[in-house]
Parts: sequence; structure tokens; C-alpha cells
Amino acid sequence: ISNTVCTNKAFVADYPAVYYTGFVAKHLLDTMFISDEVDTAGVSGSGLAVNPEFMAQCTPPQWNFILLHEALHIRLDHIKRMEGKYHVVANVAGDLAINCMIEQWLQIQTKKSEVWPYDHLIEKVTNGCFPGQNDFAKYPPFEAMEWYYNELMKDIQNRAQQRQQPGQQGQG
Repeated sequence: ISNTVCTNKAFVADYPAVYYTGFVAKHLLDTMFISDEVDTAGVSGSGLAVNPEFMAQCTPPQWNFILLHEALHIRLDHIKRMEGKYHVVANVAGDLAINCMIEQWLQIQTKKSEVWPYDHLIEKVTNGCFPGQNDFAKYPPFEAMEWYYNELMKDIQNRAQQRQQPGQQGQG
């Protein structure tokens, strides 16, 4: 199934997220392909790749979140904006920028408990990247990807400097 182009509109129509906003439907139909080379779903320069085995485990509410999440990477041009940056850090920064928007949008649309499908499958896609929560508690919501990237890089540099300081506990 790897890299089979997905042009089946019925396939996309099975997931209500495509109807929430016009750009989601256009970007998903234009760019989606099936790939067993990704663990879950993800965007690249060639479009939106979805793993068929992962997709089979997801409920429609989970795919509402996942497809909207990935479509926002496309819509916000994160692939181009990541150029020249450390990919893993830039991806986390993009996820921080996107996930808080989706969370707020879902809360506005209906009761959180009815549509917020946060569980282990969503965790695999988002890597737990939500501003104000867990490892990202100090980061405010609704900042641009570049802002999050710069702050993440500062944190990485600060941790590296702390490890290099002589006399710290744990050094031989």
C-alpha cells in the first residue's frame, strides 16, 4: 500500500473533520496518500501521509482531531517555515502552535467531553505538545511556530550549558 495516492473522495468523506472548514477538505483531497512509512499521520513536502494500520484503530472523533491537526500544518505552511531549523524541534514548535488552536476550537464547537478524543492515539500524533501542560507548562498558548521554536532552542541551550558547568553533581 506504500505511497498509493488517495483520490477516493468517499474515503475522506468518512471523516467529519473535512467538513468543518473548507481548506481542510481541499488540502486533504489534494495531498493525502497512504503510506506504511509513517507510524501515524504526518505532512511532508509531498502531502499528508496516513498509515492505514493506525487509521484503522481510530474512531471518527479521533480522526477529526488528527486530520485537522495535520491539515493545519499544511495550511500554516509549517513545512516551508521549518526549513533551516532542527526538524524535531520545529515539529514540536508547530505542534504547540496547532494543538492549542484545535483544543479551543473543539471547546467552542461543543462540550469538550463529547469531541475531545484525547487518548493514547492522539498522544502518538501530538507527542503531548500542548502549551501550558506537562513539559510545556511554561509556554503560553496561541504563539507562532517560530516563537515556540526560539523558546525551545533557548531551553535546549540552557540545559546544555548547565550540563557543561564544572563541579555539577554527577560529573566524574
